Amino acid sequence: MEKVTISRISEKEQQENSLLLMEFFHAFSSGVLYKLEQLLHDEGVFFGKFNKETTISHLYRLIHDKNRIVDAHFSYQNQGYSADFRIGEPVLEMRFIPEYPFDDDDYERSNFGEAPNLPFNETVIRMAIGFKDKQIYTIRYPKKVKSSLKELTERN
Repeated sequence: MEKVTISRISEKEQQENSLLLMEFFHAFSSGVLYKLEQLLHDEGVFFGKFNKETTISHLYRLIHDKNRIVDAHFSYQNQGYSADFRIGEPVLEMRFIPEYPFDDDDYERSNFGEAPNLPFNETVIRMAIGFKDKQIYTIRYPKKVKSSLKELTERN
């Protein structure tokens, strides 16, 4: 059984981490592995068992899999929080659509945590990300996510 932890950080750390998440998204969505490598901590543990080098290979496979994320004509990111055993850990939600969707009147941009927009062949990848020394120290796939922790913090 995994121990439940709640992450709490200062406003300044939140801003720094948010910038790191944006940098990660832009490097990932454009396939710039060199930048991804710079963002990852040398001593980090990623996806439960990977070191930095293996993680770069894993990210490369995600970018170039059958969905060809790197070729998406439209991508954007949302940020939220994990609600599983690491409550409050920042979650980066990356959404990729193969064709530019704004030519279709039915397109609506999805909010954090929503299912992929299947009529537009949207691919959604969510990663919970931990930080150390102003770098990304952990990456994992969260089991549960929330767009806000307001309800949780009000109960405590």
